[in-house]
Amino acid sequence: MAPPSVLARVEAEGGLSATGAWVTVDGRDVLFVPVDLQSAGYDGSPRDRLREVQARTLNRAIAAALDDRPGAGLVVAGDLNVVGSARPLDELRRGLGVGGRDLEVARLERLRDRSLATWRSIWGEDPFSPGRLDYLLYRGAVLRVERAFLFDAADLSARTRESLGVLGSDTEKSDHLPLVVDFGGR
Repeated sequence: MAPPSVLARVEAEGGLSATGAWVTVDGRDVLFVPVDLQSAGYDGSPRDRLREVQARTLNRAIAAALDDRPGAGLVVAGDLNVVGSARPLDELRRGLGVGGRDLEVARLERLRDRSLATWRSIWGEDPFSPGRLDYLLYRGAVLRVERAFLFDAADLSARTRESLGVLGSDTEKSDHLPLVVDFGGR
């Protein structure tokens, strides 16, 4: 049986495993694509080059899925593991905007200190410094960011956490902070 969608066919042909979901919001189609590229490595390392290949392949799959909906919204977000070079980020953004423009990169900051670091070690002996590994890319001609931040429960006062039903440890379950973005249409 043939894969049911363009994205599934591209995945099957390219040996790529990717997931995406078309969602209709206020009558507008928006494709949401989560990402988790290869971790570790350094600029030019085999892992960094693999991230570039993954990003290029994913870019092609997304472009194929958008072929029949050129004016649709698009949100691509997740762990790009940009530790070696920015080339994987550039490869993923390239040409997926409306009219062949590059995707926009949302600026997400922590509430407390405006840091852009989306990853921090939750293990005591980890040798790595906090960094920006997670990104949210979107079609700026279709969507606009109304509010955006990185959520860390530790940034909230005890009183605020209690009123929201949030535990101080809620964001310690992962070494990545949640990306929170409210979009509006253009």
